[in-house]
Amino acid sequence: MSNTDYKRMFERQVGITTKRVDELFEERAKYERLQCALNALKEALRLVPYENGGSCKWEYDWRNDTWDTGCGDSFIVIDATPSQNGMRYCPYCGKVINEIIEKRAEECAK
Repeated sequence: MSNTDYKRMFERQVGITTKRVDELFEERAKYERLQCALNALKEALRLVPYENGGSCKWEYDWRNDTWDTGCGDSFIVIDATPSQNGMRYCPYCGKVINEIIEKRAEECAK
């Protein structure tokens, strides 16, 4: 083979390799876009209340200064409400928290 033939063969091989590398980069970009869309769907699904019973109802107990959960547990929040502390899901059952704060009898009498 002549030097020209080797040069042509080399250029063809480099062209094929370059084309394949470009295809791999395109596949990787497509994978990353799909992964991003999947993560967004997972987050959206976490915000949907469960079908079996909806959200977990948290009622504030003024006497004990606790939050009684709909799934049968109690939780103490030191300052403010669970949502004001960034809580979105019940740590016991994993459902979305639905806060219910009833006024104290003293407040209703005023």
